[in-house]
Amino acid sequence: MNKKNQTPLLVILAALVAFVCGFALAWVIKTPDVQPAPTPTPEPAPIVTPADPEPEPTPEPEPTPQPQPAPAPAPSPGDSDEVIIDGDHAYDPVTGAEVEIDGEYTTKDEVALYIYAFGDVPSNYITKTKARKQGWVCPA
Repeated sequence: MNKKNQTPLLVILAALVAFVCGFALAWVIKTPDVQPAPTPTPEPAPIVTPADPEPEPTPEPEPTPQPQPAPAPAPSPGDSDEVIIDGDHAYDPVTGAEVEIDGEYTTKDEVALYIYAFGDVPSNYITKTKARKQGWVCPA
């Protein structure tokens, strides 16, 4: 055979080898088959049956006006819950504590009232500064 006749045969042989090798390669790799996703089946439409007609809404009754409560009477000086301070004397009607400016007190209600009314502690208490001057040492 001459060279002119061999060229088309070689081209056909090369194409056939490439085709067979392509299938052989695909078979070796075993690529998974791509399958389309399943299409969802549509749900059947609900069956609508005509219902009884809705009744007309009944109007709500008019609210009856409520009488206004009478205003509370003004508190008299003895009825108040406020602390009463009168010069050297103070009284708390809520706790019942009663103090005078030069007294000595130990209950929490009396001491609290004394500090509130007179702005200082009772005479039986001293400040840390005074205690330190008298020799008191703060424990660590």
